[in-house]
Amino acid sequence: MSTEADFFNSCAEKWDVIREENSMKLCQLIRLIGLQSGANVLDVGSGTGVLLPYIQEAIGPQGKITAMDFSAKMLEKAEDKFAGLGHISFVVCDIMDFLRQKPSVRYDAVISLNFFPHLGADKRIYIKKMHRLIRPNGSLVIMHDISRKQVNAIHGECAHVREDRLPQAKVVADWLDAAGYSDIYTLDNDEMYFVKGIATEKLYAVKLPREV
Repeated sequence: MSTEADFFNSCAEKWDVIREENSMKLCQLIRLIGLQSGANVLDVGSGTGVLLPYIQEAIGPQGKITAMDFSAKMLEKAEDKFAGLGHISFVVCDIMDFLRQKPSVRYDAVISLNFFPHLGADKRIYIKKMHRLIRPNGSLVIMHDISRKQVNAIHGECAHVREDRLPQAKVVADWLDAAGYSDIYTLDNDEMYFVKGIATEKLYAVKLPREV
C-alpha cells in the first residue's frame, strides 16, 4: 500500500475541500452502528478524521477512539483538527501490518469509512483476521457515505486507486458469514453503503489458514 499512502499524503492538504462532508449521512451511518456510551472504537483508514467527532458524540467522554491510517499526512490533519476532543489516539500504520502483531487491546467496534476498497486483494483476509481486535459481541463495520456505484466510478477515474473496487454488500456479507460473524446487516443503495457483522463465539472458533 506504500504507493497509495504516498498518493494520499499528497492529497492531505486539500482533502477536506475535495471530499465534502455530509453530516446527515454520517449521523445516519453512526446510528446504524449502534455504538454504546463508553465504547472503545478503532477507526481504520481515519484519513483527516471526518468520522471522529461523530464517534465521540456517540460514545461520550468515557469512550476511547484509536484513529489509524497509513497516510501520515492525512492523520496529521486529523490530529490538528480533533486532538482537542480528548481520548483519541492517532496511529500511523497499515492495518494489515497491525493485524500481524499480537493485539494488546480489543475494541468494541472496528469501523472503516470510505476505506475498504483500498485493501485491494486483502479484503477477505482483513475480515478473517479482524476478530483478533474485536471483543466478543463487538462489531466490524464497513461503510461509505456515497453509493457503491459512485465509489467505483470515482476510483475508476484515478490511476492511483483504479483497481480499488467496492464489492456488492451481499458479497461482503457472504465473506463475513463464512468467517463466522453473525447478525449481519447490509445497506447498499443509491445514497450509501453499510455492512455490519457481530463477532460471536462462532467466529473465535474459526481456524485461519496458516499463511494468513
